[in-house]
Amino acid sequence: MLQSTVCLIHKTRNLFQSTVYSV
Repeated sequence: MLQSTVCLIHKTRNLFQSTVYSV
């Protein structure tokens, strides 16, 4: 369960950074 949450957080951060860099 913890690993799943951490994975989700990393994916969200990655997506957020990708959006910021693309703008």
